[in-house]
Amino acid sequence: MPQIIVCDHSSFNLLNEIYIKLRDENELIIVSDEMGKSKPATLFFLSKFGCLMEQIKFFNMTTEDNIINDLDILLTANPTLLLKHYDNTKVIKFKTQYNKEVKSDYTIKSLSEFESKLNEIKSC
Repeated sequence: MPQIIVCDHSSFNLLNEIYIKLRDENELIIVSDEMGKSKPATLFFLSKFGCLMEQIKFFNMTTEDNIINDLDILLTANPTLLLKHYDNTKVIKFKTQYNKEVKSDYTIKSLSEFESKLNEIKSC
């Protein structure tokens, strides 16, 4: 599953709107952990909901740190990724029922909050 958690057409519409608005000045990438047949499943999921994002990177236990450390900002709901500390990557927690106990410097409860949180981080 992608690290940006979306589950219906309206969420993907919002994700696509964010992508279109920010793509000229930001490099937006979906990152996903590679387990079993997760690559085709993720690609099918993204295509089914009409995701417009151009870049998708998959990582495994060996490549995870390299991929994540190459990002400036990571938006994730994944508790494992939230618990790690990365050298140059700021992490935004997408708050869910299964990660509510994990502390994070930055948190959003809805994808609609992402752009303002991104601007907040960039201004620091």
